[in-house]
Amino acid sequence: MVEILCPDNDTMASFYDNLDVEHKWPQETYIDWYTGMPLKNNYDPDDSYHTHCSAFVASVCSRLNVPILCPPKHRTEGLANAQHDWFFTDGNNLGWIQLESPIDAQKEANHNNLVIMCHKNKDNPNGGHIACVRPYSTTVESILTNGPRICQAGVINSSSVNSYDVFLDHDCIYWMYKL
Repeated sequence: MVEILCPDNDTMASFYDNLDVEHKWPQETYIDWYTGMPLKNNYDPDDSYHTHCSAFVASVCSRLNVPILCPPKHRTEGLANAQHDWFFTDGNNLGWIQLESPIDAQKEANHNNLVIMCHKNKDNPNGGHIACVRPYSTTVESILTNGPRICQAGVINSSSVNSYDVFLDHDCIYWMYKL
């Protein structure tokens, strides 16, 4: 069993935990993309899949002064798919590096680099998903089974969840920005 351990310096783990994503960026609600706080009480029962994964990632990057496509340069609707495409153009030119595997993603996150996991939904321009890979001590075997550990806003907002429980069998791409 090969272990992938976090260093004692848990800077990024603390950063993700302090964002309080479990209580902000609520689905089915219009929010301030940067703070994750509701703009008004506007729950839409017919829009049960309206989540804020891309706004959360944009907020993370903005707080760390890392470039990413975010409002107001792009509307929040369809932002995850647009961010996915952005990584291959502007992102690639602004210091983002594509990683080869989920194992590489977890290793880089464990070195306190910013790592993003994204999936573009080619069937629905508004239906992609994006999340931050968080530092987490684990094993290669666990990553191959459960994926890297992520912090995300989505149907479930969590500061720490197995990525394969969220992304399921989607093809994902990993990007890293050295902090």
